[in-house]
Amino acid sequence: MSLINKMFVFLAFFALSTIHAEKPQVHVVFEALCPASINFVETNLKSNYSPVLKDHVDITFIPFGKAREVPEPEKFSCQHGPEECQLNMMMSCALYFLKEQPKQVDFVVCAMKLRENWMECAKKVKILPENVLKCYNGTSMGEELQVKAMQLQNEVLGGFPKGVPTIVVDRKPDDYLTRLAFEDLRKALCELFHEKTDTKWTQELIDYCK
Repeated sequence: MSLINKMFVFLAFFALSTIHAEKPQVHVVFEALCPASINFVETNLKSNYSPVLKDHVDITFIPFGKAREVPEPEKFSCQHGPEECQLNMMMSCALYFLKEQPKQVDFVVCAMKLRENWMECAKKVKILPENVLKCYNGTSMGEELQVKAMQLQNEVLGGFPKGVPTIVVDRKPDDYLTRLAFEDLRKALCELFHEKTDTKWTQELIDYCK
């Protein structure tokens, strides 16, 4: 086999391995002041999330929901009023600065509870509140992040959300596991891991899914 052919085989194998190793995705569509979103975070996400998941699933929070883009100066109109628009934007900014999944979850759980006192949550996960404030209050960055959240939400859901929150498992908005995740995130994720042939069953994941 020539050197070029060997390189081609190696690159093809590498590409297939990379695709094969991709983690499944979960998208959490929610609103900062939505009672159902608050309930999901407090009773489902908080009790069913474990840091062990960071190695097995990508979780993306989308703080937008049934908000709509409107003309200036408001920019967005939210289901539960202007305060929710501000808090949704704050969430987008804070999540932008948080790159580690467990810290993102910790912040969302905390901020959905404390809401206007979210700065305490920022300190808890060690991001500077002034950076978040500057993002959503002092520059256009917060608005841009909300537009991206809206675009991602439309892409994942295929349009306007039927309900909020919506927890989309593996980019299948009408799938059984997506419906199950709303009620029991742990059960939905463990069923997903059992469905996937490339799940790496570490002892921590086995314990999580017992």
